Amino acid sequence: MNAIILSGGKGSRIGYREKAFLKLGKDTFIGRKIKLLKQFFEEIIIVANKPGLYKSLGVKVVKDEKEGVGPLMGLYTGLKNSSAKLNFATTSDTPFLKKNLIQYLIKNAKGCDVLVPRWQGNIEPLCAVYSRRCIPYIKRAMKYGSVRSFYRSVNVKYVSQSIIKKIDPGGLSFFNVNTLKDYDKARTMGGKAKC
Repeated sequence: MNAIILSGGKGSRIGYREKAFLKLGKDTFIGRKIKLLKQFFEEIIIVANKPGLYKSLGVKVVKDEKEGVGPLMGLYTGLKNSSAKLNFATTSDTPFLKKNLIQYLIKNAKGCDVLVPRWQGNIEPLCAVYSRRCIPYIKRAMKYGSVRSFYRSVNVKYVSQSIIKKIDPGGLSFFNVNTLKDYDKARTMGGKAKC
């Protein structure tokens, strides 16, 4: 299994900054995420609109096939560039992803095309496992934009909130930094929120 990190957003709500390189303690968001993922995955693929910024990180970096389409295009690009049948997809702006959640998803991903957690009445499609079998269905769903728009065409398995609560009681794995207020909150949480 490989890991795909989507890092193609414009960061418009945080002053058009490249969120992957925001600092949290002594490390950047992307540095923190790579260190975590290296414990579990053979290959890490970053999908970015500005791949040159990521070249020094020592992992595979690919450019979004088409800019401005959103995370569905990032997922499509990542899956197309992965050699693994199954791939864990995450983003660069979720700095508190829990290793126990990754382990659970890896362990339970067999036999489905998508394994996705549920949290607070929603699904978390950018903290999920995807099979490369999804590629043609994602391509067909691209016009709809939403990551989940192709789910009805593939075999999806959901991880219930009750299971997630045992692994990550506060749902910190799904906390993403979109605004300066979110970033301030992340820095306040800092070392208290262990991976």
